[in-house]
Amino acid sequence: GSGSGLLDGQSGAYYTDVTARLGFTPVQQGAALAKATIRSISAGEPGLPCGPIDVTDLGKIWTDSLAGGAPASGWVKFPNGLILQTDSSVVSTNVSADASITFPTSFPSVCSSVTACIGDATLSATDLKVYASPSTTGFSFRSPRAPSTSVRVDWFAWGYRS
Repeated sequence: GSGSGLLDGQSGAYYTDVTARLGFTPVQQGAALAKATIRSISAGEPGLPCGPIDVTDLGKIWTDSLAGGAPASGWVKFPNGLILQTDSSVVSTNVSADASITFPTSFPSVCSSVTACIGDATLSATDLKVYASPSTTGFSFRSPRAPSTSVRVDWFAWGYRS
């Protein structure tokens, strides 16, 4: 209570009507909600589970595991269907300086676009062009000053489930 050094010098009565002091009703977990199903991390879904608010499941809490891979590569699928993938791939170009990269995870419906660049600082060829439309499984590129050589390509692709 007051003068005890506990509870910021307030008496216990100060804490009995928190709702009135806040001006709103905080989320409450009651007996009916205790029976609601909360997704488990071990259920095979990445990410931290999120318990229901009232009876509505608000989805997962964002975690790095939702990215589907290491921070430098992987994929993530957003609730609206947008899928993002990124990676750094080493591939060999042919005599025309063309090569292709296969996505680690195919897009289920559409790959909308790919952005790519040479990721090797020691390679004098810094020009890279993604040509044609990417497919759901990968993309093709040309690095005009790097025929018949290995090149590192850092890339980012996005698409969706139609």
